[in-house]
Amino acid sequence: MAVFDKVTKAKNLLVFDHPFFSMVALRLEYIECDRLPDGRKCETMATDMQRVFFSKDFVDKLTTEQVAAVIAHEVLHVCFMHGLRRGPRDPLLWNIACDFAINLIVKEAGLHLPMNLPGGGKPCLDPKYKDWSAAKIYEDLFQNAPKVKLKLRRNGMGKGQQENGSGQSGQNGEGGDEEGDVLIGEILDAQDENGKPMSEADRTELEEEIKISVKQAADNAKAIGKLPGSLTGLVEAVGQPKINWREYIQNWVSGRIPDNYTWVRSNRKIMANHGIYMPSMQLNGAGVGVLSIDTSGSVSDRELRDYVREIAGVIEICNPEKLYIIQHDARIQDVYEWNAGDDFTRLKIVGRGGTCITPSFKEIDKLDDAIDWMIIFSDMEICDWPQPKDWPAFPILLCGTGPDTSPKGTGATFIDLRDGL
Repeated sequence: MAVFDKVTKAKNLLVFDHPFFSMVALRLEYIECDRLPDGRKCETMATDMQRVFFSKDFVDKLTTEQVAAVIAHEVLHVCFMHGLRRGPRDPLLWNIACDFAINLIVKEAGLHLPMNLPGGGKPCLDPKYKDWSAAKIYEDLFQNAPKVKLKLRRNGMGKGQQENGSGQSGQNGEGGDEEGDVLIGEILDAQDENGKPMSEADRTELEEEIKISVKQAADNAKAIGKLPGSLTGLVEAVGQPKINWREYIQNWVSGRIPDNYTWVRSNRKIMANHGIYMPSMQLNGAGVGVLSIDTSGSVSDRELRDYVREIAGVIEICNPEKLYIIQHDARIQDVYEWNAGDDFTRLKIVGRGGTCITPSFKEIDKLDDAIDWMIIFSDMEICDWPQPKDWPAFPILLCGTGPDTSPKGTGATFIDLRDGL
Protein backbone atom coordinates (compact mmCIF):
# COMPACT_ATOMS: atom_id res chain seq x y z
CA MET A 1 0.00 0.00 0.00
CA ALA A 2 1.39 3.42 -0.96
CA VAL A 3 2.31 5.47 2.09
CA PHE A 4 -0.19 8.26 1.35
CA ASP A 5 -2.92 5.69 0.76
CA LYS A 6 -2.19 4.21 4.18
CA VAL A 7 -2.33 7.62 5.86
CA THR A 8 -5.61 8.43 4.08
CA LYS A 9 -7.10 5.07 5.03
CA ALA A 10 -6.00 5.63 8.64
CA LYS A 11 -7.79 8.99 8.73
CA ASN A 12 -10.89 7.35 7.28
CA LEU A 13 -10.81 4.73 10.04
CA LEU A 14 -11.21 7.52 12.58
CA VAL A 15 -14.30 9.05 10.95
CA PHE A 16 -17.01 6.76 12.28
CA ASP A 17 -15.53 5.32 15.47
CA HIS A 18 -13.49 8.33 16.59
CA PRO A 19 -15.22 11.44 15.15
CA PHE A 20 -13.46 13.84 17.51
CA PHE A 21 -10.03 12.85 16.27
CA SER A 22 -11.16 12.70 12.64
CA MET A 23 -12.64 16.21 12.52
CA VAL A 24 -9.38 17.74 13.70
CA ALA A 25 -7.18 15.34 11.72
CA LEU A 26 -8.91 16.20 8.44
CA ARG A 27 -8.12 19.89 8.91
CA LEU A 28 -4.36 19.26 9.03
CA GLU A 29 -1.98 19.06 6.10
CA TYR A 30 0.08 15.86 5.75
CA ILE A 31 3.61 15.89 4.35
CA GLU A 32 5.89 12.90 3.78
CA CYS A 33 9.51 13.91 4.33
CA ASP A 34 12.99 12.75 5.29
CA ARG A 35 13.86 15.96 7.12
CA LEU A 36 11.79 18.17 9.38
CA PRO A 37 11.64 21.93 8.68
CA ASP A 38 14.42 22.51 11.23
CA GLY A 39 16.73 20.10 9.39
CA ARG A 40 16.53 17.15 11.77
CA LYS A 41 15.75 13.69 10.47
CA CYS A 42 12.06 12.75 10.50
CA GLU A 43 12.01 9.35 12.17
CA THR A 44 8.31 9.00 13.03
CA MET A 45 5.73 11.82 12.88
CA ALA A 46 5.77 15.46 13.92
CA THR A 47 3.42 18.43 13.96
CA ASP A 48 3.81 22.21 13.94
CA MET A 49 0.12 22.68 14.89
CA GLN A 50 -0.95 23.05 11.25
CA ARG A 51 0.87 20.26 9.44
CA VAL A 52 1.76 16.65 10.17
CA PHE A 53 5.12 15.46 8.87
CA PHE A 54 5.75 11.73 8.63
CA SER A 55 8.48 9.30 7.69
CA LYS A 56 7.68 6.88 4.87
CA ASP A 57 9.73 4.13 6.54
CA PHE A 58 7.91 4.61 9.83
CA VAL A 59 4.44 4.47 8.27
CA ASP A 60 5.39 1.48 6.12
CA LYS A 61 6.20 -0.58 9.21
CA LEU A 62 2.87 0.11 10.95
CA THR A 63 -0.57 -1.33 10.44
CA THR A 64 -3.29 1.05 9.28
CA GLU A 65 -4.83 0.90 12.75
CA GLN A 66 -1.52 1.90 14.34
CA VAL A 67 -1.14 4.80 11.90
CA ALA A 68 -4.62 5.96 12.94
CA ALA A 69 -3.52 5.90 16.59
CA VAL A 70 -0.38 7.92 15.85
CA ILE A 71 -2.46 10.46 13.91
CA ALA A 72 -4.75 10.73 16.95
CA HIS A 73 -1.61 11.30 19.04
CA GLU A 74 -0.56 14.18 16.77
CA VAL A 75 -4.12 15.55 16.83
CA LEU A 76 -3.98 15.80 20.62
CA HIS A 77 -0.69 17.71 20.43
CA VAL A 78 -2.58 20.20 18.24
CA CYS A 79 -5.71 20.27 20.42
CA PHE A 80 -3.70 21.01 23.56
CA MET A 81 -1.63 23.52 21.54
CA HIS A 82 1.63 21.99 22.77
CA GLY A 83 3.55 23.75 19.99
CA LEU A 84 2.26 27.10 21.19
CA ARG A 85 2.66 26.63 24.94
CA ARG A 86 6.25 25.50 25.44
CA GLY A 87 7.59 28.91 26.46
CA PRO A 88 11.15 28.74 27.85
CA ARG A 89 10.93 25.03 28.70
CA ASP A 90 13.48 22.61 27.30
CA PRO A 91 11.99 21.37 24.00
CA LEU A 92 13.04 17.74 24.48
CA LEU A 93 11.73 17.41 28.01
CA TRP A 94 8.55 19.29 26.99
CA ASN A 95 7.97 16.78 24.18
CA ILE A 96 8.35 13.90 26.64
CA ALA A 97 5.95 15.47 29.13
CA CYS A 98 3.38 16.09 26.39
CA ASP A 99 3.62 12.48 25.23
CA PHE A 100 2.99 11.23 28.77
CA ALA A 101 -0.02 13.58 28.95
CA ILE A 102 -1.73 12.42 25.75
CA ASN A 103 -0.79 8.77 25.23
CA LEU A 104 -3.08 7.64 28.04
CA ILE A 105 -5.94 9.50 26.35
CA VAL A 106 -5.23 7.77 23.04
CA LYS A 107 -5.14 4.40 24.81
CA GLU A 108 -8.35 5.04 26.75
CA ALA A 109 -10.09 5.99 23.50
CA GLY A 110 -9.54 2.41 22.32
CA LEU A 111 -6.78 3.17 19.82
CA HIS A 112 -3.64 1.05 19.72
CA LEU A 113 -0.32 2.86 19.58
CA PRO A 114 2.63 0.95 18.13
CA MET A 115 4.53 -0.66 20.99
CA ASN A 116 7.78 -1.32 19.12
CA LEU A 117 9.14 2.09 18.20
CA PRO A 118 12.47 3.00 16.58
CA GLY A 119 15.23 1.80 18.90
CA GLY A 120 13.06 -0.92 20.44
CA GLY A 121 11.39 1.24 23.07
CA LYS A 122 7.73 1.76 23.92
CA PRO A 123 5.54 4.87 23.99
CA CYS A 124 5.62 7.14 27.05
CA LEU A 125 2.83 5.61 29.13
CA ASP A 126 2.52 5.85 32.90
CA PRO A 127 -0.81 5.61 34.77
CA LYS A 128 0.68 7.95 37.37
CA TYR A 129 0.13 10.80 34.93
CA LYS A 130 -3.57 10.21 34.29
CA ASP A 131 -5.36 13.60 34.12
CA TRP A 132 -2.10 15.51 34.65
CA SER A 133 -1.38 18.53 32.48
CA ALA A 134 1.77 18.54 30.36
CA ALA A 135 3.11 21.46 32.42
CA LYS A 136 2.67 19.54 35.69
CA ILE A 137 4.27 16.44 34.20
CA TYR A 138 7.18 18.54 32.95
CA GLU A 139 7.88 19.81 36.47
CA ASP A 140 7.65 16.28 37.88
CA LEU A 141 10.05 14.93 35.28
CA PHE A 142 12.43 17.82 35.79
CA GLN A 143 12.55 17.23 39.54
CA ASN A 144 13.05 13.47 39.18
CA ALA A 145 15.47 13.51 36.24
CA PRO A 146 18.51 12.39 38.30
CA LYS A 147 16.60 9.39 39.65
CA VAL A 148 15.14 7.90 36.49
CA LYS A 149 16.26 6.57 33.14
CA LEU A 150 14.69 7.25 29.77
CA LYS A 151 16.06 6.21 26.41
CA LEU A 152 15.52 8.98 23.85
CA ARG A 153 16.22 8.57 20.18
CA ARG A 154 16.38 12.05 18.74
CA ASN A 155 18.48 13.07 15.80
CA GLY A 156 21.03 15.74 16.67
CA MET A 157 20.62 15.32 20.45
CA GLY A 158 22.86 17.93 22.04
CA LYS A 159 25.45 17.49 24.75
CA GLY A 160 23.83 17.27 28.13
CA GLN A 161 20.63 15.75 26.68
CA GLN A 162 21.85 12.18 26.46
CA GLU A 163 19.73 9.50 28.09
CA ASN A 164 20.12 11.31 31.38
CA GLY A 165 16.65 10.85 32.67
CA SER A 166 13.54 12.75 31.80
CA GLY A 167 10.75 10.42 32.78
CA GLN A 168 9.73 7.73 35.16
CA SER A 169 9.44 4.10 34.27
CA GLY A 170 5.87 2.96 34.39
CA GLN A 171 3.95 0.59 36.54
CA ASN A 172 2.62 -2.85 35.62
CA GLY A 173 4.76 -2.90 32.51
CA GLU A 174 3.05 0.11 30.91
CA GLY A 175 5.68 2.76 31.37
CA GLY A 176 8.50 1.03 29.55
CA ASP A 177 11.12 -1.63 30.16
CA GLU A 178 14.87 -1.77 30.24
CA GLU A 179 14.89 -0.34 26.74
CA GLY A 180 13.14 2.77 28.00
CA ASP A 181 10.33 4.96 26.70
CA VAL A 182 10.56 6.52 23.25
CA LEU A 183 8.90 9.56 21.70
CA ILE A 184 6.29 8.69 19.10
CA GLY A 185 6.78 12.00 17.33
CA GLU A 186 8.12 15.51 17.52
CA ILE A 187 6.42 18.70 18.64
CA LEU A 188 7.62 21.62 16.56
CA ASP A 189 7.02 25.17 17.73
CA ALA A 190 4.31 26.76 15.59
CA GLN A 191 5.78 28.39 12.49
CA ASP A 192 4.62 30.23 9.40
CA GLU A 193 4.65 28.88 5.85
CA ASN A 194 8.30 29.88 5.47
CA GLY A 195 9.38 27.91 8.52
CA LYS A 196 9.95 31.04 10.62
CA PRO A 197 8.57 31.71 14.12
CA MET A 198 5.03 33.05 14.06
CA SER A 199 4.25 36.65 14.90
CA GLU A 200 2.21 37.25 18.04
CA ALA A 201 -0.82 38.13 15.91
CA ASP A 202 -0.51 34.92 13.89
CA ARG A 203 -0.10 32.87 17.08
CA THR A 204 -3.25 34.39 18.54
CA GLU A 205 -5.17 33.70 15.34
CA LEU A 206 -3.95 30.09 15.26
CA GLU A 207 -4.93 29.59 18.90
CA GLU A 208 -8.47 30.78 18.16
CA GLU A 209 -8.69 28.51 15.11
CA ILE A 210 -7.62 25.52 17.20
CA LYS A 211 -10.10 26.38 19.97
CA ILE A 212 -12.91 26.55 17.43
CA SER A 213 -11.85 23.22 15.88
CA VAL A 214 -11.70 21.55 19.30
CA LYS A 215 -15.11 22.94 20.30
CA GLN A 216 -16.74 21.84 17.05
CA ALA A 217 -15.14 18.39 17.15
CA ALA A 218 -16.12 17.83 20.78
CA ASP A 219 -19.70 19.01 20.24
CA ASN A 220 -20.05 16.84 17.14
CA ALA A 221 -18.71 13.73 18.86
CA LYS A 222 -20.90 14.37 21.90
CA ALA A 223 -24.00 14.88 19.71
CA ILE A 224 -23.64 11.37 18.29
CA GLY A 225 -22.57 9.81 21.58
CA LYS A 226 -18.94 9.16 20.69
CA LEU A 227 -16.93 11.59 22.79
CA PRO A 228 -14.49 9.60 25.00
CA GLY A 229 -14.83 10.38 28.69
CA SER A 230 -11.15 11.31 28.87
CA LEU A 231 -11.82 14.18 26.43
CA THR A 232 -14.80 15.75 28.17
CA GLY A 233 -12.62 18.35 29.86
CA LEU A 234 -10.56 19.19 26.77
CA VAL A 235 -12.59 22.25 25.73
CA GLU A 236 -12.23 23.68 29.22
CA ALA A 237 -8.51 22.90 29.20
CA VAL A 238 -7.76 24.73 25.95
CA GLY A 239 -10.23 27.56 26.58
CA GLN A 240 -13.35 28.82 24.84
CA PRO A 241 -12.98 30.53 21.47
CA LYS A 242 -13.58 34.28 21.48
CA ILE A 243 -15.74 34.73 18.42
CA ASN A 244 -18.69 36.76 17.23
CA TRP A 245 -21.25 34.17 16.16
CA ARG A 246 -22.87 36.36 13.50
CA GLU A 247 -19.48 37.12 11.98
CA TYR A 248 -18.63 33.42 12.16
CA ILE A 249 -21.74 32.44 10.19
CA GLN A 250 -21.14 35.14 7.57
CA ASN A 251 -17.52 34.04 7.12
CA TRP A 252 -18.58 30.40 6.90
CA VAL A 253 -21.20 31.07 4.23
CA SER A 254 -19.12 33.49 2.16
CA GLY A 255 -16.91 31.66 -0.26
CA ARG A 256 -18.38 28.15 -0.16
CA ILE A 257 -18.20 28.04 -3.97
CA PRO A 258 -14.90 28.39 -5.89
CA ASP A 259 -15.41 31.26 -8.34
CA ASN A 260 -11.91 31.31 -9.74
CA TYR A 261 -8.32 30.20 -9.26
CA THR A 262 -5.40 32.38 -8.27
CA TRP A 263 -1.66 32.03 -8.90
CA VAL A 264 -0.87 34.58 -6.19
CA ARG A 265 -0.90 31.79 -3.63
CA SER A 266 0.03 28.23 -4.56
CA ASN A 267 -1.86 25.09 -3.58
CA ARG A 268 0.41 24.03 -0.70
CA LYS A 269 -0.82 20.44 -0.53
CA ILE A 270 -0.10 19.72 -4.18
CA MET A 271 3.25 21.51 -3.95
CA ALA A 272 4.31 19.60 -0.83
CA ASN A 273 3.05 16.19 -1.91
CA HIS A 274 3.87 16.21 -5.61
CA GLY A 275 6.29 19.10 -6.20
CA ILE A 276 3.92 20.75 -8.70
CA TYR A 277 3.16 24.49 -8.46
CA MET A 278 -0.61 24.82 -8.90
CA PRO A 279 -3.03 27.69 -8.21
CA SER A 280 -5.26 27.69 -5.16
CA MET A 281 -9.01 28.24 -5.26
CA GLN A 282 -10.30 31.76 -4.89
CA LEU A 283 -13.59 31.59 -2.99
CA ASN A 284 -16.03 34.45 -3.34
CA GLY A 285 -19.58 33.25 -3.98
CA ALA A 286 -22.17 31.72 -1.67
CA GLY A 287 -24.05 29.54 -4.19
CA VAL A 288 -27.32 27.83 -3.28
CA GLY A 289 -27.92 27.25 0.41
CA VAL A 290 -30.47 25.77 2.78
CA LEU A 291 -31.35 27.39 6.09
CA SER A 292 -33.19 24.98 8.37
CA ILE A 293 -35.00 26.62 11.29
CA ASP A 294 -36.10 24.68 14.36
CA THR A 295 -39.51 26.17 15.23
CA SER A 296 -40.34 23.68 18.00
CA GLY A 297 -41.87 24.73 21.29
CA SER A 298 -38.54 24.53 23.14
CA VAL A 299 -37.07 27.37 21.04
CA SER A 300 -37.60 30.78 22.64
CA ASP A 301 -39.07 33.78 20.82
CA ARG A 302 -35.73 35.56 21.26
CA GLU A 303 -33.90 32.72 19.52
CA LEU A 304 -36.40 32.76 16.64
CA ARG A 305 -35.91 36.49 16.21
CA ASP A 306 -32.15 35.90 16.14
CA TYR A 307 -32.61 33.24 13.44
CA VAL A 308 -34.62 35.61 11.24
CA ARG A 309 -32.11 38.44 11.72
CA GLU A 310 -29.29 36.07 10.83
CA ILE A 311 -31.05 35.00 7.63
CA ALA A 312 -31.37 38.66 6.68
CA GLY A 313 -27.65 39.09 7.39
CA VAL A 314 -26.73 36.09 5.23
CA ILE A 315 -28.74 37.56 2.35
CA GLU A 316 -27.35 41.08 2.74
CA ILE A 317 -23.68 40.30 3.29
CA CYS A 318 -23.10 36.91 1.65
CA ASN A 319 -25.27 37.54 -1.44
CA PRO A 320 -26.20 33.91 -2.17
CA GLU A 321 -27.65 32.91 -5.53
CA LYS A 322 -30.64 31.20 -3.90
CA LEU A 323 -31.84 30.14 -0.47
CA TYR A 324 -34.32 27.51 0.65
CA ILE A 325 -35.61 28.37 4.13
CA ILE A 326 -37.09 25.29 5.78
CA GLN A 327 -39.13 25.59 8.98
CA HIS A 328 -39.63 22.41 10.95
CA ASP A 329 -40.63 21.09 14.31
CA ALA A 330 -41.43 17.37 14.29
CA ARG A 331 -42.33 17.75 10.59
CA ILE A 332 -41.86 20.24 7.77
CA GLN A 333 -44.02 23.31 8.37
CA ASP A 334 -42.92 25.57 5.51
CA VAL A 335 -40.39 25.77 2.66
CA TYR A 336 -39.69 29.29 1.41
CA GLU A 337 -37.65 29.85 -1.75
CA TRP A 338 -35.63 33.07 -1.95
CA ASN A 339 -33.86 34.09 -5.18
CA ALA A 340 -31.22 36.79 -5.65
CA GLY A 341 -33.02 40.13 -6.00
CA ASP A 342 -36.15 39.07 -4.10
CA ASP A 343 -37.27 41.21 -1.18
CA PHE A 344 -36.79 39.66 2.23
CA THR A 345 -38.21 41.69 5.07
CA ARG A 346 -40.27 39.30 7.16
CA LEU A 347 -40.59 35.58 7.73
CA LYS A 348 -43.72 34.22 9.37
CA ILE A 349 -42.81 31.56 11.91
CA VAL A 350 -44.97 28.44 11.95
CA GLY A 351 -44.78 25.27 14.01
CA ARG A 352 -44.05 25.08 17.78
CA GLY A 353 -44.45 21.32 18.18
CA GLY A 354 -41.74 18.73 18.95
CA THR A 355 -38.33 18.54 17.26
CA CYS A 356 -37.01 16.28 14.48
CA ILE A 357 -34.19 17.03 12.04
CA THR A 358 -34.60 14.07 9.68
CA PRO A 359 -37.55 15.65 7.78
CA SER A 360 -35.33 18.60 6.79
CA PHE A 361 -32.72 16.28 5.31
CA LYS A 362 -35.42 14.38 3.40
CA GLU A 363 -36.97 17.63 2.15
CA ILE A 364 -33.68 18.57 0.50
CA ASP A 365 -33.99 15.54 -1.79
CA LYS A 366 -37.17 17.10 -3.22
CA LEU A 367 -35.56 20.43 -4.17
CA ASP A 368 -34.81 21.24 -7.80
CA ASP A 369 -31.34 22.71 -7.21
CA ALA A 370 -28.02 21.18 -6.24
CA ILE A 371 -27.34 22.44 -2.71
CA ASP A 372 -23.90 23.84 -1.86
CA TRP A 373 -24.22 24.24 1.92
CA MET A 374 -26.69 24.11 4.80
CA ILE A 375 -27.06 25.88 8.15
CA ILE A 376 -29.28 24.42 10.87
CA PHE A 377 -30.53 26.84 13.57
CA SER A 378 -31.69 24.92 16.63
CA ASP A 379 -31.68 24.91 20.43
CA MET A 380 -30.14 21.41 20.14
CA GLU A 381 -33.12 19.59 21.65
CA ILE A 382 -32.88 17.05 18.81
CA CYS A 383 -32.95 13.31 19.35
CA ASP A 384 -33.24 11.88 15.83
CA TRP A 385 -29.78 12.60 14.42
CA PRO A 386 -29.08 10.25 11.51
CA GLN A 387 -25.82 8.38 11.20
CA PRO A 388 -22.99 10.33 9.47
CA LYS A 389 -23.33 8.11 6.39
CA ASP A 390 -26.89 9.42 5.98
CA TRP A 391 -25.97 13.13 6.15
CA PRO A 392 -26.17 15.13 2.93
CA ALA A 393 -22.83 15.31 1.14
CA PHE A 394 -22.42 19.11 1.27
CA PRO A 395 -21.00 21.16 4.19
CA ILE A 396 -23.41 21.51 7.11
CA LEU A 397 -23.11 23.99 9.97
CA LEU A 398 -25.18 23.34 13.09
CA CYS A 399 -25.74 26.56 15.03
CA GLY A 400 -26.84 25.57 18.53
CA THR A 401 -28.36 28.40 20.57
CA GLY A 402 -29.75 26.59 23.61
CA PRO A 403 -28.74 27.75 27.10
CA ASP A 404 -26.69 24.59 27.71
CA THR A 405 -24.74 24.91 24.47
CA SER A 406 -23.81 28.59 24.28
CA PRO A 407 -20.37 29.39 25.73
CA LYS A 408 -20.16 32.72 27.50
CA GLY A 409 -19.42 35.53 25.09
CA THR A 410 -20.22 33.70 21.85
CA GLY A 411 -24.01 33.30 21.85
CA ALA A 412 -23.89 30.00 19.97
CA THR A 413 -22.11 26.70 19.54
CA PHE A 414 -21.00 25.63 16.06
CA ILE A 415 -20.66 22.06 14.85
CA ASP A 416 -19.21 21.86 11.34
CA LEU A 417 -20.66 18.48 10.42
CA ARG A 418 -19.36 18.01 6.91
CA ASP A 419 -16.72 20.55 6.02
CA GLY A 420 -13.49 18.72 5.26
CA LEU A 421 -14.90 15.19 5.59
